[in-house]
Amino acid sequence: MTFARTVLAGGSSRAVLVPAAAAAIIGALVLSGCGTSHSPVQTVIAAARSTLSENIDSTTTLKGATAFGGGSAGVVTQGTFALPTGLGYEAIDFPASGAQPVGGGYLVFTATNAYLEPRSTDLAPLKGKTWISVPLDGSRPLESAFPRLLEQLEGLTPWLLLDEVVWGATSVSSAGQRVVNHLPLTEYVVTVALRPLLSKASGPTGAAIRVAVSKELQALAAARPGERSPSLRVTVWINGPGLVSAVRASVPGSGLGTASMTFSDFGVAIPTNPPLQTAVVDLTDLLPAAKGPFSPWVLGSAP
Repeated sequence: MTFARTVLAGGSSRAVLVPAAAAAIIGALVLSGCGTSHSPVQTVIAAARSTLSENIDSTTTLKGATAFGGGSAGVVTQGTFALPTGLGYEAIDFPASGAQPVGGGYLVFTATNAYLEPRSTDLAPLKGKTWISVPLDGSRPLESAFPRLLEQLEGLTPWLLLDEVVWGATSVSSAGQRVVNHLPLTEYVVTVALRPLLSKASGPTGAAIRVAVSKELQALAAARPGERSPSLRVTVWINGPGLVSAVRASVPGSGLGTASMTFSDFGVAIPTNPPLQTAVVDLTDLLPAAKGPFSPWVLGSAP
């Protein structure tokens, strides 16, 4: 995989991950209505499930994120994900935090690990390594040191919100249609019950999803004590072929703010190109050497 710079409106630029294989783009979409013979709940669940069977490109905008240092700020990510296998690559544009650039510019996901490539690799504990590996199993040492990290990582991917819709959607209301980039989309507001995901979430990313949801439940229990059926709202936009084109929600307790994700290039070819293990240091190995507050997002300083 390679990274390039893309010029945005207004002349600014950001890092974009470009897969080594050429993207296979669907030539045309049949712009027919979706879900006309099913209930809204069935329509949305079917669309999310179908999307999880696709390879996609994804752009995420985080509004009001506080997880990465520098106070509340907007963060933009661009990635490409093989959703059925748990493989993904993502580039993150972090805002500067004072005079210090924010780390963690690139991410790679597998079914069992996430890898962070910091912008700065001169922290002594890295010992010349260029990637930090984070196990996605909710291991106790990492959960104790970084109780929100796995939830944050999953919240940056399409898996968490799409899985929550598939396994937890309890009610859906239609919010009409919108035309986005000349594509008509049907908008739905979905109420998601989180507790069922602790037993239902499955597939390659199921274990990580269950840990992330448990963190969401803890955050909601603190914010809304006594609530019997903790839930959240997810807004979903579905295209004519019945795939999710965009999704928006807040991940409770993550510090990610409101995440707005747009999906495109369904069926894109994605290479399998994880970091070389010789270039990787496990995050648990950094803990004893970290002096004072430590964050894997901002190397050597807490958010």
